[in-house]
Amino acid sequence: MTNKEIAEPFQLLALLLEFHQEDEFRVKSAQNTYRVIRNAEQSIAEMSPSALQNIKGIGVATAKKIQEILQNGTLIQLKEYLDKTPKGILQLFQLKGLGIKKILQLHQELQIESPGELLYACQENRLIGIKGFGQKTQENIAEQIHYQLQSQGYFRWASIEKEAEDIQADFIAYLNTEEVYFTGSFRRYIPVIDILELTLNEKCKENLLSADFVSWKQKLSNEWIGTHHSYPYLPLKILFFSEETKSWDLIRHEGPKEFIDSYFSKIDPILQKETDPKILFSKHGLPYIEPESREMIHDHRQLNTDLIQLSDIKGVIHAHSTYSDGAETLENLALFCKDLGFQYLGITDHSQSAFYANGLKKERVLEQWKEIDQLNSKFVDFKIFKGIESDIKYDGSLDYESDLLAGFDFVIASIHSQLKMDRDKATDRLIKAIENPYTTMLGHPTGRLLLSRPAYPIDHKKVIDACADNQVAIEINANPLRLDLDYVWIPYALSKSVSICINPDAHSKSGVYDIRYGVFTARKAALHKKDCINTFDAKDFNDFIQKRKSR
Repeated sequence: MTNKEIAEPFQLLALLLEFHQEDEFRVKSAQNTYRVIRNAEQSIAEMSPSALQNIKGIGVATAKKIQEILQNGTLIQLKEYLDKTPKGILQLFQLKGLGIKKILQLHQELQIESPGELLYACQENRLIGIKGFGQKTQENIAEQIHYQLQSQGYFRWASIEKEAEDIQADFIAYLNTEEVYFTGSFRRYIPVIDILELTLNEKCKENLLSADFVSWKQKLSNEWIGTHHSYPYLPLKILFFSEETKSWDLIRHEGPKEFIDSYFSKIDPILQKETDPKILFSKHGLPYIEPESREMIHDHRQLNTDLIQLSDIKGVIHAHSTYSDGAETLENLALFCKDLGFQYLGITDHSQSAFYANGLKKERVLEQWKEIDQLNSKFVDFKIFKGIESDIKYDGSLDYESDLLAGFDFVIASIHSQLKMDRDKATDRLIKAIENPYTTMLGHPTGRLLLSRPAYPIDHKKVIDACADNQVAIEINANPLRLDLDYVWIPYALSKSVSICINPDAHSKSGVYDIRYGVFTARKAALHKKDCINTFDAKDFNDFIQKRKSR
């Protein structure tokens, strides 16, 4: 377990203790334990109980609780408080700007125990008369709840990947066949989906009737809908293919419908029996188009099969160490990336304005640069580039003075605060940062968190045009909560010769693996290897960023 994973139960415990109005000392103790573990430079999971007790802020009792988390994944004490807390209260904890004291106040004065009840109270203007609330606060809360409720019944692709693989494996084992294929939205790597779709041979129908791990809600001739008993919250759709028209059935089930209707609306019955899907495509004047890229066919008429692959990525760009809010030391993170076969790491800890993320003040930047130089002097066939994720301030300026910005190998400019902006303000703020001569790359352009926080509105074309004019690259932030820049805007960026970088925004070793989700996004946009700068080897990547510095 990472330090972050070990610390999180203490963070939730502190909230619950405060909600239940327990002794203030117990609340602060849990809060302090969270901070100590979260900021520890060593791996807490790898330390013995006696070594844990030597860390300032961790005593015998806390060390025992840490061992409890490592053994059981949680705390008995936390479970006790969860059991006596209305589940809707936990959902209220997720609403930004609504601290625990206000939640407790709403609970006591209006008996609010869920987002739905709170939304109703907002619609009835009941919050306005409560001390500490007002019209604007009520409107902001209602807006957040609307978004939260609209997100129910939808799933981020990455969040159900394991469930999908388990479900597929159960069908394979039960039917004794390997012909169980992902299809539809899941097969096309749609970032947010509402149902998991699989394609099976129609000969399996009779056996499926007696399957004891799934419940069927609807059975049509070519489409069955139900749920897997282990994952009842995830709707499941089974589509069937005929042995005689297998290739055609697989193509049309993969979709999307608009693509199939446009290019295969009048398919010859004889062609339907073609066993090679590539021939089906060629007969319709197309190269074979991977399912994930089919949404963008109207933007990319000259598609070929040379889409970017995970193995093409040579460097990890956009990662955080313990210098700011990462879980790993700079050296450990670098060694991990090297061991995975990457040629370089572009470290980009948070800048000083991100005080909530332990952002680096100038003296700590210089300290990190010194360590990078020391590490680079002993590494063979691996390099650490000196980067920073610089906050874009409200006026569009970057953190730090010019002399310090000039010392970085590259700068990712990102917005992290004051997100409530109209389209003009957000666009102007981004463009000013893009025009800064020290900006190398634009980070997560819209600030969205899928199913958690909507994007702030921007004029994508103006922002991308500014990147083109100023030779600034744009990242696909591969964190599965972000996937930002969205794939629908990548073709426009490519048409303007804007370079793309697939970045994990890693805050731990496991976060490095998120690159794969960025690759999925890139493939949806039909991105090729040559258009992504961290497919370059270390020398070419260095040449690219140095050229940007001298522009």
